[in-house]
Amino acid sequence: TPKTFVADHYITSALNSDYTSGNLNVDLTIDNAAKEKSEKTLEIELLDPEGKSVAKQSAQVAMTAKDAQKNCRLTIDNLTGLKAWTSEQPNLYTVIVRQKTGDQEEMVFSTKYGFRDVAIKGKLVYVNGKRVFFKGVNTQDIHPLYGHAIDVETMLRDVILMKQANVNTVRTSHYPRQAKMYAMFDYYGLYCMNEADVECHYAGERGGNLSDRKEWRTAYLDRTERMVLRDRNHPSVLVWSLGNESYAGEVLKAMSAHAHQLDP
Repeated sequence: TPKTFVADHYITSALNSDYTSGNLNVDLTIDNAAKEKSEKTLEIELLDPEGKSVAKQSAQVAMTAKDAQKNCRLTIDNLTGLKAWTSEQPNLYTVIVRQKTGDQEEMVFSTKYGFRDVAIKGKLVYVNGKRVFFKGVNTQDIHPLYGHAIDVETMLRDVILMKQANVNTVRTSHYPRQAKMYAMFDYYGLYCMNEADVECHYAGERGGNLSDRKEWRTAYLDRTERMVLRDRNHPSVLVWSLGNESYAGEVLKAMSAHAHQLDP
């Protein structure tokens, strides 16, 4: 990894009412902890589900000796002929991010991405303008031989069994799954309620409700932030869950606000 590098990327999109056109945004966070003066070319490229290049966009970013971090947004406008992502048609595009100094490519990585629009109208949820009926299950890391150590084959078998049983939604009770499993949700088409690793139960007379005690705020927010920042590019993730069986309180309100800030 170069001393100055892309430390985080956040992919968002806005679809028009036909759900086949719109734009793509990629917010990049550049880490320059060494505080080196440099000029970088940042480039994004969009590939369609068949792997063909759709569009590119680039920008020049100048780093000074005072810049420990810098943010940059690259946008591709006026995309047409898009194939939207749903659980029934999980169309995945590829977003490639490149960093260059001059013509020298220093860093490159790619992320699978699905274009989808999620809206709540009244008490109903719509994905790409169509009402969704959630047919969901809870899932936990339990293996008959390996306990909590879940191998890729078992994760894949779980996902395929869900699809065969007409399940379209998974709740990751009560903590985020391995990153590999979200890639399977994206690829095979499963909506996900991604749940933070927060489960304290209501302690009552044994110290009171942790979810309403300010000294626990930092721990709660940390677990929310790590989940959202890791998983917010996955099209399968439709809902963030604040945890399980933790009563109610001001700390949970702060968690909700923080999740909305990280993933508006």
